[in-house]
Amino acid sequence: MIGTSDPYVYPGTDVLKNFRDIRDSASLALFEGRSTFRRLKELADGPVKGAFDVSHLKATHKYIFQDVSLGLANFVPSTSQKAAIPSPEPTSSIYL
Repeated sequence: MIGTSDPYVYPGTDVLKNFRDIRDSASLALFEGRSTFRRLKELADGPVKGAFDVSHLKATHKYIFQDVSLGLANFVPSTSQKAAIPSPEPTSSIYL
């Protein structure tokens, strides 16, 4: 949301601060997609070793987003409304 005081976005925008200083959300999305795709391909050949616990998740997350943003790479909490994950709603049509 524009105008929030989220320390992880550029002031007056909803664009996450990033290593390339990209301030346009569409351009950042393209860069992030390409960067993370490359890292995910690398992980297919050599996964992050771990016990599949929170520490392992954080290490994998850091590896995937290391080229994009310190905020993403360091797995920090966000005050952004965009970061909120909605609760799943039960539906009766799931098996239709």
